[in-house]
Amino acid sequence: MTGLEMAHELLADAEVRLTNQRYRSAVSRSYYAVYHVAIALFEHYGYSYSHFRGRGGRPARRWEHKLITVDFPIQFTQIRSVLAWGVVIRMRELYDARLAADYRREIGIDEMDAGDFVRDARDIVTQVKELMAS
Repeated sequence: MTGLEMAHELLADAEVRLTNQRYRSAVSRSYYAVYHVAIALFEHYGYSYSHFRGRGGRPARRWEHKLITVDFPIQFTQIRSVLAWGVVIRMRELYDARLAADYRREIGIDEMDAGDFVRDARDIVTQVKELMAS
């Protein structure tokens, strides 16, 4: 399965979970759809995780979240200039929301918040897919 296919599957999961009022899961799946489409874009441009520094400053041994939240914006907004800053800001917000959804029981996530994150993920996946097709 390609990263793009994985992103579409996870986005579909997020939409089903939103419909079924599983808001935390919808947010989490939305972030992971964006995570996998980011990996797909890295790979589209010939990058491997080993091109980047991972934990402790060593070469990364896998696609870490830091590569998506820190290195992705640098590569695709500053160096390549193929994405707008608004896209990577929304990606970071999805990451933060995923952490809250998965680990912060005291934080409520309602239908409107979850719906906004699912829409953001759908928009990001669509933009990256179009970028890869051009």
